[in-house]
Amino acid sequence: MDYNFWLSHIREALQAEAPLACIKEGKWSPADRRQLWKITETRTYDAHIEKFKSIAVKVLSEIDPQFELDPNERYAADIHGKRPKYSSILRNGIVETLAILGTNPGKLNCSKHHAESTSLLVIREVLSNPDWKLWASINDLLPVLAESSPGEFLSAVEKVLGNDPCPFAELFKQEDTGVLGRNYLTGALWALEGLAWNPEYLVRVAVVLAELASIDPGGNWANRPINSLKTILLPWFPQTFAEFDKRYACIAAIRGEHPDVAWEVLISLLPNQHQTSSGSHKPKFFMSVHHDWRPEVPRTDYTEQVNVYSDYAVQMAKDEPGRLALLVDNLDNLPPPYFNEVIEHLASMDPSSVDPELSQSIWQELVKFSTKHRRHSDADWALPEEQIIKIEEVSTVWKPSDPVFLHRRLFSDHAFDLYEEAGNWQEQQRVLEEKRQEALSLILSAYGLDGILGFKDAVESPFHVGWSLGAIADDTIEEVLVPSHLVIDEPIIKFFIKGFVQSRFQVNGWEWVKRIDRTNWSLEETSCFLQLLPFDEQTWEYVDEWLGEEAGSYWMEVVVNPYQTDGNLLVAIDRLLSVSRSYAALECLYVRRMNKLPIEFERTVDALLGAVAKSDADHHVHSYHITELIKALQECDEIDEDKLFRVEWAYLPLLERGEELQAKTLQRNLSSKPELFCEAIRAVYKSTKDDRSEDVETDEATKEIASNAWKLLHSWNRPPGLLDDGQFSFEKFSDWFDAVRASTEESGHLEVSLIKIGEVLFYTPSDPSGLWINQQIAQFINTRELDEIRRGYSTEVYNSRGVHWVDPSGNQEIELSEHWRGRAEEIEVAGYPRFAATLRGLADSYIHEAERVKVDIATERD
Repeated sequence: MDYNFWLSHIREALQAEAPLACIKEGKWSPADRRQLWKITETRTYDAHIEKFKSIAVKVLSEIDPQFELDPNERYAADIHGKRPKYSSILRNGIVETLAILGTNPGKLNCSKHHAESTSLLVIREVLSNPDWKLWASINDLLPVLAESSPGEFLSAVEKVLGNDPCPFAELFKQEDTGVLGRNYLTGALWALEGLAWNPEYLVRVAVVLAELASIDPGGNWANRPINSLKTILLPWFPQTFAEFDKRYACIAAIRGEHPDVAWEVLISLLPNQHQTSSGSHKPKFFMSVHHDWRPEVPRTDYTEQVNVYSDYAVQMAKDEPGRLALLVDNLDNLPPPYFNEVIEHLASMDPSSVDPELSQSIWQELVKFSTKHRRHSDADWALPEEQIIKIEEVSTVWKPSDPVFLHRRLFSDHAFDLYEEAGNWQEQQRVLEEKRQEALSLILSAYGLDGILGFKDAVESPFHVGWSLGAIADDTIEEVLVPSHLVIDEPIIKFFIKGFVQSRFQVNGWEWVKRIDRTNWSLEETSCFLQLLPFDEQTWEYVDEWLGEEAGSYWMEVVVNPYQTDGNLLVAIDRLLSVSRSYAALECLYVRRMNKLPIEFERTVDALLGAVAKSDADHHVHSYHITELIKALQECDEIDEDKLFRVEWAYLPLLERGEELQAKTLQRNLSSKPELFCEAIRAVYKSTKDDRSEDVETDEATKEIASNAWKLLHSWNRPPGLLDDGQFSFEKFSDWFDAVRASTEESGHLEVSLIKIGEVLFYTPSDPSGLWINQQIAQFINTRELDEIRRGYSTEVYNSRGVHWVDPSGNQEIELSEHWRGRAEEIEVAGYPRFAATLRGLADSYIHEAERVKVDIATERD
């Protein structure tokens, strides 16, 4: 249908006493959707439905062009011209119509079930495409689309889950693609949550969610399949209308196909695991669930559910002993009968009948559990004394006789869990270290050094094994380990030998370093040894003495910890820069800054520029540290402005994010050097004299320059003519403007340059006469032929407001309107009517915005 033809008819219909459509702010929408459907349903025939089906498949099958871009560039898809052909309004309208057809066909004059089958067939055809990009493209539409034909939607998801490659596996990967990674699975998860409200689909949904959970690699987003399952089945807040027997059937079904997922869900359903829940997605079409619906779960029903889930968990653990350790960790979440059942089962088992690793793990969890409750015996949540005694009695049954298994738990990264008393943590740490040393002494006596070397591979923290061994080892052990183990490139050995060397140094100090016999050591062994000593000046002296011309090998590899030394970090900074470790040098420079030492301008510039040129995968510097260093450079009394210009240009993406720190040198140069402003304009905007296609390919370097130039121009807030002392020189502004005008007129960039100049003039200071803006600039803006300047000024006024809360009353906009109308009056009285007219137009726009806000709020409520 021709749009103008449709528009003429819909406008005529608007004149009816009870119009079916309305127009607000130029946007057409149904006045009453249900009433409109009721009126038109008898006028809808098979041909209409078939035409709609064809359009729906075409629109919903479109793959969003943003997925042609690198993941980190998708946020700027609009800038790259990668926009979907069909609008989100159209796409949403289509899926909502499909939902109506599938769930409420009413009195359509169509063949029987034609409407429902249309929704089914659209889903079947669209979702038969296993391309992850298609599923990502319709991510936001899936919750409503699923409602249009729940069974077919579930079939489609089940089918693609069996594909190789599976689109959902790729969708999970998108979450990790850079800092701007997105979650393209929320739509599918909400769709499944919505269908789960219907008891007919609950078990099927649960199995699909379990399969998704089984392939989920994990990530930072809270929207995960396993969390959807847990939310749906919560005993005290179930997100389904299914009775408990159906919810219990979910666990049984999941266990049959994905037992590990079933186990994780079961543990989460025990008491005290989930204290809060915001609920799950609620359907809108195929069934009605009010947005603030809350279930009424009587205490007796809740207790029954907890007992059933607890019993199921205990039986799973009995059937699969590998789960017993985790169940022990959750003993305090089990009701008393099941607590006792677990304890009795463990007491009846023969520890030697299970794998020694599992036996040790169960014992370790029992000891950890009883220790925690003894340490906090006065806490409300602590178990009664008799139950703790039961656990301790069982733990003695499982206590390993082999010292290797017995003492593993002592070498954990979580020392706090090993403390037996509350308070006095230093004393607890001392006692723990004594136990560790005693344990290693027993292993040494029983198995020798080989026993220790095997033991380190089985514990959580090989570093602590090395540390405690270093405190008790004799010279014979030291000679075996050092230097031979220094150069073995295996993580466990590296942590172990690090602990050993640092412990020996802790006990014996620099005298130990002096007396070490390095006669047969290689340069690599010497360098590795030095890298394990404190990062301070005395170590660096040994680096120069022992390594000589090969000292660079130390500086290339050493873990830089500038917080470890009170010495002269400039030595380290120079050495690190000499081996291109700019990030590590920056961290040292930041520590100097933190310690109130003078900024080293040249070294800091070299490090900052070096860090941009060469990434250091082994060292990361917090962006705050970098901005602090740049701030220090800007505050220097004597600076090399060209070098500071290069630093600010290199870090512009970082500087333009903040409010406190700005690219002052760039801003000053942009406002004082007309040729720089013109270069920036030409880098970003196409010339009116250039008739080449918009699709001309540009290299990465050109793109980066354009991106930086755009950021600089859009953060520019220092008007030309503004002096460092805050005074304003119209003469300097005029000279700058004349040069810019001549250059941009010649290059075909005059219009856009005038707009940008108008924007920056918003930041012009007030006039000595008391006028809120410099008189000469006001006169300049008022110039007849400078309409673009006035347009730019108005734009910047509007944009300077930034992100803000929308007041439903529109009062903020009304206040802004009054403010700028008052300024317009002042400007007009001063004799600048064109400028005043621009400001009045701005004031009017705020009034219009206030009215639009009220209309939008009213529309949302309707």
